[in-house]
Amino acid sequence: MDYATAYDVGDRKRDRGINEDSVAVSVFEQGHRDGIDEHGTASEPVNRSAAVFALTDGAGGYEAGDAASYVAATVVCERLAEVAVRAAASDPAPFDVPVDDEVVPDGPDEAAIRAAVEDAIEAPPRAVVTYAAANDTSAYTTVVAGVCVDGTCHYGWVGDSRAYLVNGARDRIELITRDHNVVQKLHDDGRIDEVESHVHPRGNEITRALGGPA
Repeated sequence: MDYATAYDVGDRKRDRGINEDSVAVSVFEQGHRDGIDEHGTASEPVNRSAAVFALTDGAGGYEAGDAASYVAATVVCERLAEVAVRAAASDPAPFDVPVDDEVVPDGPDEAAIRAAVEDAIEAPPRAVVTYAAANDTSAYTTVVAGVCVDGTCHYGWVGDSRAYLVNGARDRIELITRDHNVVQKLHDDGRIDEVESHVHPRGNEITRALGGPA
């Protein structure tokens, strides 16, 4: 797995002075014997990796969107980190290690990972609402999050935070989520076309979000 944790979540928003975005990334890398050698080159079997990510955007117009996005990104990655570690550490076979099943934890299957992603995304609303109540405010955020392990990315989202598939081999970038917003609904209903959807004045109105009022 190749990954990078260098990012800028607010460059496009700086000129407007509004930035309620948060991002959280956690990577678990496991190696044994012949993984990455002392020269930094890969040999077989390569190290095993698993990663979790969460990108959140506080809903504009609410008093604590920045706090909601921060809390949601933190809670989601905290929930998913254990799943990623179990998935990567549950199979010692690539390292030819004679460890019995009683020592190595059972790894989650794909259905369990997808369920974990769903549960993790459902967890932040409680924390965000608790924050809102304690501070007598309203707090909402969007989220896109997932677990990447063994060459597969399991993801979920609420709102209009997006995930894209970047295919370097074919020089393609493909949107793999669908916005939960007014413009997407208008487009799905055939009331506006693709061009109009990019410039529609209601483009910032979301139909789903995490959080709640005080």
